[in-house]
Amino acid sequence: YSPLFFVFSYLDGRCLKGLYGRYSLRLHFEPYYDGRPNAEGYIVRYHGNYLMQQVVSMELIDLLASNYAINLKVTGEQDSDAQSVEQVVKHESAQSVEEEKLDQAGYGYELAHIKA
Repeated sequence: YSPLFFVFSYLDGRCLKGLYGRYSLRLHFEPYYDGRPNAEGYIVRYHGNYLMQQVVSMELIDLLASNYAINLKVTGEQDSDAQSVEQVVKHESAQSVEEEKLDQAGYGYELAHIKA
């Protein structure tokens, strides 16, 4: 037996201030024994909680040595009142006296989405 700890996360709006778009996302994951993606093969089903939407984690203390797979699911809910990324950039560039800060946020957004 051996312990295993899962952590999955995605970008959120705390750093990118509106550049995450019009969707709020939720993470779900289901580790299972490899080759048995059915009800009897699942170890646990984790559907996140409403307080921790950007990160899901779980610790499994007594896990047998074997091959495992993980179903990872991201569900999105559209917020039609939220501004699009393009609208946020236009607004911030018109309002901002700190062009360098906007450039840094835009560069960070591009890097994050290249890696994602």
